[in-house]
Amino acid sequence: ANFNDTAWKMSGFRNRQEFERNYGKSRGCSMVHPDDLPMLLKKVREAAETGAYTILECRMARAGGTYFPTEIRLHYRTDPAGGDTLQGVFMDISDRREQEVQKYGKLLLTIFDEVFLLDYQADRCRILKGVEPYASSGETVDGLDEMNRSWITRYVQEEDREKTAEFLTADSLRRACACQTIPWVDYRIIL
Repeated sequence: ANFNDTAWKMSGFRNRQEFERNYGKSRGCSMVHPDDLPMLLKKVREAAETGAYTILECRMARAGGTYFPTEIRLHYRTDPAGGDTLQGVFMDISDRREQEVQKYGKLLLTIFDEVFLLDYQADRCRILKGVEPYASSGETVDGLDEMNRSWITRYVQEEDREKTAEFLTADSLRRACACQTIPWVDYRIIL
């Protein structure tokens, strides 16, 4: 694997050497979130077999152990003189994802008066409140485990607390997303 300077800058490293110690040369795939790696490898195989230009999205590691959403454009070229090349162009699509979150948050606010945006990577929750077009960003709460426990204890009926707590774990949501299903849970609230 060979990476240009944009790779280490985009990933939040201070210099090329720091980046290569973590992800360079033989460890290029370790930059990809483990849950996204099978999909990436499948797309690489498809590109190699067909020579087709392929686009996919996955999460890439950032310095400090967090991940950011990335669009990858792959092109596999066979050189008649020998040496096949897989070229990948990586684009940080964090802004695009944030716009989608805002768009869907506003859509949900046409139905609900409060929307919780859980960010397990940053261990925080953004709460959107209000009814469009008067919705506000609301507050940001750090510490999802504590926030979820408190919310469940306060609002969810006792018989439904265990399944609701299990649903709100990062592992539960990660498994659902890996299966490409929409996660959901039914629970009763305390009036």
